[in-house]
Amino acid sequence: MLCYDPFPNSDSSKENPCIYVSNEKDKGYTNLIEGELIPNPISSIPAKGWFNSDSDFIFWRGEIWLYWRQGRIADNYRQLMVRRSADLINWDQAKVLWAYEGAATRYCSPAFVPEDNKVYAWFVNASDYTLHLFEMRNGETPIYVTQCNFTLPLKRRLWHIDVAKLSNGEYWALACDREGDLWFARSIDKINWTVHYPPVLKPKKNSWDCKRIHRATFAVYEGKIMVWYGACDKSSTWRCGYTETKVKGLDIHVKSGNVLEIAVK
Repeated sequence: MLCYDPFPNSDSSKENPCIYVSNEKDKGYTNLIEGELIPNPISSIPAKGWFNSDSDFIFWRGEIWLYWRQGRIADNYRQLMVRRSADLINWDQAKVLWAYEGAATRYCSPAFVPEDNKVYAWFVNASDYTLHLFEMRNGETPIYVTQCNFTLPLKRRLWHIDVAKLSNGEYWALACDREGDLWFARSIDKINWTVHYPPVLKPKKNSWDCKRIHRATFAVYEGKIMVWYGACDKSSTWRCGYTETKVKGLDIHVKSGNVLEIAVK
């Protein structure tokens, strides 16, 4: 299952959170669940002059929690939103969890990780390209924790990030920079991160992803990391790609928390 924000011709009025599902990791995505349509987009813009962006979801307390940002185009006013569903068909009302504005706190690209009875969230500050950790009390109230130690090589500027906790206790992240490359990082405490060089993905010349790689998401399962990522070409046509690789030295039983194994009776 993937959530994504369509961005045809860079039209922000269509950048609204959607969810698609598939029985295969790299193809066959649809908005159908057992014959019923997922009501995409899950949320549209509230009025002209607004936009949605940066959706992410978690499975927590028996429900899908879909988070995204909502903002006004004219200024730096932003809202963190959430909707919940147990079946992807029926959703509760959209709720504003946090409203903020100002050039000094341009928080974007939140990445959420449920952990025991808490939800943690990492936000990138688009003003200075720093990473910040929050605790989402009850999954809804953001409590600021600290700025993270997360520095990209080559003086690259951090842009969008996704984070997952592995069953071995480590936190892994994929982060894109403003220049269009994708980096891998890991942490043991959520705050101090080691970013590995070189970048794991770069735009490929004369390809569908030749201009920039944008936010990615990933899952770790059976000794592999599986990556879905957004990218665009020189005409600014956006697409979603998939790649995977075996991780040397990773125990085959280690998996990320976003991998759910359901026992079949």
